[in-house]
Amino acid sequence: CLISTLLFIISKSKKTLYLLCSFIIIAVFTFSTKMHERYMFAALAPLLIAAVIYKDKRLYFCFIMFTLLQLLNSGVLLFKIPRYRHYGYSGDTFFVVCSVIWVLQFIFFAYTVISICLRSKKTAVENDIYG
Repeated sequence: CLISTLLFIISKSKKTLYLLCSFIIIAVFTFSTKMHERYMFAALAPLLIAAVIYKDKRLYFCFIMFTLLQLLNSGVLLFKIPRYRHYGYSGDTFFVVCSVIWVLQFIFFAYTVISICLRSKKTAVENDIYG
């Protein structure tokens, strides 16, 4: 939340609210323990809105990747876990690979969010100077 607040102040643009909202939700989902899959769904809508607002291909890529990873994660949990009736999936190759891809995707998303917020600051300053 602190990073998002700083990025919002730096960007000086209300357009970043959707982007930063999804950033907070995805960061909490990625780095908190025992998060249920349903919490990630709340991040996808503001991320898609931010992608449409900014028309940035990187945001569309992030939306597609997070959606696919969420679909894979939810699908496997719905079809695999009820059979075993427990949530002890540590060491499962699929979950390890998905987790690594998820963290790498979050790193790329964080880089994208920071670059867009810094670019928004630059655009806001140019608009103040030139008109």
